[in-house]
Amino acid sequence: MKFLVAYKKGKKNLLKIELDDGEQVWASTTSAVYNFAKNNFDEGEKAGFEYTVKNGQYFVSRINKDGKSTKSEEEPVEDTPAEFVCEDCGKPLKDGKYKKCYTCNKKNPSPKSTSTRSFDTNESIKKQCALKATVHLMQVLVGRVEGVDTLVEMVEEAFPRIYDLIK
Repeated sequence: MKFLVAYKKGKKNLLKIELDDGEQVWASTTSAVYNFAKNNFDEGEKAGFEYTVKNGQYFVSRINKDGKSTKSEEEPVEDTPAEFVCEDCGKPLKDGKYKKCYTCNKKNPSPKSTSTRSFDTNESIKKQCALKATVHLMQVLVGRVEGVDTLVEMVEEAFPRIYDLIK
């Protein structure tokens, strides 16, 4: 196995390593392993890793110069406590509701979402409102209708007038 690159993205420490089969993968790691790798290894240098793979994601818990690597199935332990971080400064956030911390959002606010309803949707909403108003009007004025045909005639007569008022 070979060490390729040590990279820091926000608060996340990453190592790019080459496996024995030639595949290059990114692996998260602790800050201690990151610092040791950055200071003691050159790009392409043979190295030994203790790493775990869970759900296709690699985690390196130890790096050494002897070239012996071990793969384990246990749960990785990271030293990054926050799962959600600010996209600008990397400060931990308490949940994934926001993408930026308060300070960064004050400096450079996130764009506001705009409603993009189509003309057809607006027309449909207006027609639904007119029909609902027509039905309520019939309930108030008529109360109890003896025949369905009478009610249909009343709705057909009142609906266009109410719809014109809503436009």
